[in-house]
Amino acid sequence: MNPHSCQNPRVCAVVLNWNQPDLTLRCLSSLYPLVEWRQLVVVVVDNASTDNSVDRVKAWAADRFSLGNEAEDFGQQPSVYGREWEFLFLRNDENRGYAAGNNVGVRFGLERRGIEYIWILNNDTIVDERALSHLLECATAYPNVGIFGSTVLELDSPALVQCAGGYRYYPALSVVRKCPRRTASE
Repeated sequence: MNPHSCQNPRVCAVVLNWNQPDLTLRCLSSLYPLVEWRQLVVVVVDNASTDNSVDRVKAWAADRFSLGNEAEDFGQQPSVYGREWEFLFLRNDENRGYAAGNNVGVRFGLERRGIEYIWILNNDTIVDERALSHLLECATAYPNVGIFGSTVLELDSPALVQCAGGYRYYPALSVVRKCPRRTASE
């Protein structure tokens, strides 16, 4: 898949930050080419950081995108900074934890017209520029599968695989179990 072939982003990447601007900015920098190629919209959710994360992420984004002003808070919605089809920065008023913090970003992604996939990334992730194309190829080839995962390599030793998936989700039980090993002939 040619990374330059998408006309509108179909994927929303959600990155959660809490007091780790260096990691988050490194992750965002690895995602930036995918935004430029219009494959991706990025939603950063700040989980009420108490350091300089908010200012640093906003400054990073302001250098790369034509962003609007920060909007006012609307009830339970976090404050929003950015443009819908490039970059959104959502700021929670309290630390909601990992799952609830990510869910804020997922909700915003699902509400955007045209978004077909949500890509949840830890902020310590550095994304290979081919990763999204490969994930989209798998999603196209297996439309009945609801969750895909990437191969995760060790940062300091990229030849070492940290995780390569191999789990199956059972929605009726709400559990994840390791898939049985199979031989190449199966």
